[in-house]
Amino acid sequence: MLQNELDKLMEIDYEQTMWMGGDIARRLSPNRLDSADFIILSAMALLTRKNDFDKAEDLQRMIDNEVEDFATKGKLFGFVGQNWDAIKEFSNKAGMKELLAATLLFDPNIIRMGEYGISSPCELSVLSNRILDIKPEDTILNLCSGMAGYLSISAVSTGASKLIGMEISTDNIIVANVRSLILENSFEVHQGNVLTMDCAEFGANKVFSNHPFGLIRHDNPELLYPRLREHLDIIRNARKKDWFFTYAAINSQKVGGKTVVVATDSQLFHLGTDTNIRKELTDSGKLEAVISLPAKLYIGTNVKVNLLVFSDNNKTVKMIEAKDMGTTVKNRTKLSMDAIDSIMEYYDSETDSNYNRHVTIEEIRKNDYVWMPSTYLQMDIPQYDNAVSLKALSVEINRGSNAPFSKLEEWSSDVPTDYQYLMLKNIEEDNISKNLPYLTTIDEKNKKYILEEGDLLISRTAPFKVLVMPSTDGKKVMASGNMYFLRLDSKRVNPVYVMLFLRSLNGKKALNAYANGNGLVSLPLKSFENIMIPLIPLEEQNKIADKYNSLMQELEVVKAQEERIRENIANLMEEGD
Repeated sequence: MLQNELDKLMEIDYEQTMWMGGDIARRLSPNRLDSADFIILSAMALLTRKNDFDKAEDLQRMIDNEVEDFATKGKLFGFVGQNWDAIKEFSNKAGMKELLAATLLFDPNIIRMGEYGISSPCELSVLSNRILDIKPEDTILNLCSGMAGYLSISAVSTGASKLIGMEISTDNIIVANVRSLILENSFEVHQGNVLTMDCAEFGANKVFSNHPFGLIRHDNPELLYPRLREHLDIIRNARKKDWFFTYAAINSQKVGGKTVVVATDSQLFHLGTDTNIRKELTDSGKLEAVISLPAKLYIGTNVKVNLLVFSDNNKTVKMIEAKDMGTTVKNRTKLSMDAIDSIMEYYDSETDSNYNRHVTIEEIRKNDYVWMPSTYLQMDIPQYDNAVSLKALSVEINRGSNAPFSKLEEWSSDVPTDYQYLMLKNIEEDNISKNLPYLTTIDEKNKKYILEEGDLLISRTAPFKVLVMPSTDGKKVMASGNMYFLRLDSKRVNPVYVMLFLRSLNGKKALNAYANGNGLVSLPLKSFENIMIPLIPLEEQNKIADKYNSLMQELEVVKAQEERIRENIANLMEEGD
């Protein structure tokens, strides 16, 4: 299979098939299945259907002949023996295409977050392989390969001659080996710690690493393999392991090859040790590109990631801003194939635009080696004939309370009161959490930070959140200092209309254009003088707001249905009827 086959595979809706498998397993399996066991169940059902097996012994015989790894063989022998009835019924009821898609693409975090670590989103794997420009003669190495989601995508779509994974977890390797079995053993996964084992021996010219994010260092750095220890003078004081994983990936690549590392924002702007690390990688010409991606690409987490591209002898660095190119699907963000095509157009382009720029090493040096693309890109802001500044549309513009943590602790209440506190983390997608922390009181000094229904809330830092304050049901809610609240002139503008504009692509451009700061990008108070809102008649604004409110009500119904379905999914894994 190559790219067109992968496209077909990713278009298959296999969720109903997984629910069916869960229902069958709940009825027929003697023990509750782990989240990753659903991948194994799908794979065993696929092999049973494909080979027309009638007995567990037939499937076990095939496993004995095809699987070399003893841990994997032992797991599968036991799994087939215990769950044969479920495997057989699942194989009879599910389609082969759906079983294949479920085996290769299913992310166990959908069922239980974090049980098997993070999984590389399919579209992130596709984008990374486009950047790596994989050829049939290439050797690809995937560090921290997990359950081989990336390797499976690569095996299906690239035609590379050799695919190798390195993973520390036995449980993950077992699932990876199952996926490789389904793909006719098209890749191999070795067990080991990528920080203590030098993976250069594999001779990979293309490397992909999606390491665990934010692991705190507790181990002895002297245990690192020798070539990684050579960088200790630079990375020794790094509090987290992210840079160790990054250097391990770069070290694993042959000269003349290319490496892609998934990194969180913190690696791109933190000061101190991180600055020195970025300096070395920039000045040495290793850094080829930084691509900023949307938040929520990973299931169950809001983490925002970037792709760091490393190669040799780079004189400039490609900075690409793609954080607004995602599409929200349920509770996560996805990159469509069109979005991936757009990112690659910017990546391959020799000219600069609002979304990409070739930045000199000297300019990065002048910006304290910050790698955030937004630092180097200024987007064009659309001009409107009927535009009015946010400041002119506001009766009041306030920043929330900067009450010290000690004071908030003193006011904190474990029981419901008439006072509550709103922080950015309490803003969930299009709503404010119903579980705001309670306060015993709000003193006279901080009463000016109490919110009213209809206030426009805007976060001070990127990525910018914009929301209209709903009814407080009589509660007095105090805004935190990490947000602004604007009391708009209701005779001129509907706050919902302003919110929707600021959430639009042009609105985001305006917010980002007037934000400043290296790394932690923030919106200064004076920016509201420059952020322009295209003003249309109030009657038309109200119609848009009414339609939005109607759609939000529909969405609440859908969310309630989804919650019930997810409860049913969770119950499928429980023992008994």
